[in-house]
Amino acid sequence: MKKLMKVLAVVLVGLMLVACGGKKNPNVSKTNTNYSTLASERFYGSVVDESNGSLEQLEFSNKEKGILAKALRIQYKGYDIGRMVVGISALYSEAYRVNIIYNTKYRGSITFTWDAAEISIPFGMSGGDINMLDMTSDDVDTYTKVKKDMEEKYSKREAKEIMDNLYEEYFEPKFVLEGDRVDADTVIECAQTMFQEMDLDINDIDSFVEKYPASKFEEQGTEEMPAPEYDPEDPLNALSPDGNGGWYYIRNILDDVNGQKPDIMIPYIDKFIYDAVPVNEGSGSDTIGERISKLHKKYPDATSNVFIYVDGSDIIYQVYFYRNGIAFGKLWIDIGYSFSLLGTKLFVREAKYEKI
Repeated sequence: MKKLMKVLAVVLVGLMLVACGGKKNPNVSKTNTNYSTLASERFYGSVVDESNGSLEQLEFSNKEKGILAKALRIQYKGYDIGRMVVGISALYSEAYRVNIIYNTKYRGSITFTWDAAEISIPFGMSGGDINMLDMTSDDVDTYTKVKKDMEEKYSKREAKEIMDNLYEEYFEPKFVLEGDRVDADTVIECAQTMFQEMDLDINDIDSFVEKYPASKFEEQGTEEMPAPEYDPEDPLNALSPDGNGGWYYIRNILDDVNGQKPDIMIPYIDKFIYDAVPVNEGSGSDTIGERISKLHKKYPDATSNVFIYVDGSDIIYQVYFYRNGIAFGKLWIDIGYSFSLLGTKLFVREAKYEKI
């Protein structure tokens, strides 16, 4: 599964164009319920644009307000996103942050976040139109082409798994409770229970929410926060679980590779790449860890050392192999990364062994 997800990181690049028409998601409809009280500016979080290859912080404008209003009025599997948001807020007695990220000029996502929960909805953009969860005509064309290509390269089972993951990534919402990925039915059941037990009023969130996110002014306050507890497995407090057994890196990865000691950063990078297959290779290829192990078995008298550095916008990871103190080969690994509001994911672009 991990190998297939590395392949997915490549094929997802194809789904970047959006137009009118296409294929509707059978789980999605719309409601006319007024959720304007849930779109108050006190719930605004961050707006991030990474479509130009760098992170730019934006303010909530009419465009983002429209995205928020549209997301709240989505019905997924017959239940309003707005009611899910209210139900989770009541469950934790905690208000949410609304965060929006533009990954490309054509795609982004809106996320409702609590300390231990998340609802994330991907969307496409074309001109002034926002398309949430439905496939457009260009999406269908691209999806069909990628599907054909995957079926030519992999078995039917592997190709189906890749395409199912692709569809889920771009055309299905993501739900997280207590840090774990859950299905929509779990969130719906939770929200229904809260509405029944607490007789919730969507226009009176103050009646069941005690904790609100800090305002922008409070976030910028000068009061010193207590230092997080030291974790030898995470000395920089840089890791956050992704709900699927993996991690997000929540600090600036390039600054840390440049500024931190290698013996601190190498274990962090290993968590992301050791079980990864380069995205330019097939799913049956060896992982990075398997390649290193095979080289040590091939050269049992060799020692090795790892070097990492930033080359432009890439992270380069090199394993040098020595015999009698003289380097005779190296495994060169090009590491890429992708940003989201939750943190940074690392992946292996390319890996090759070279004799010296």
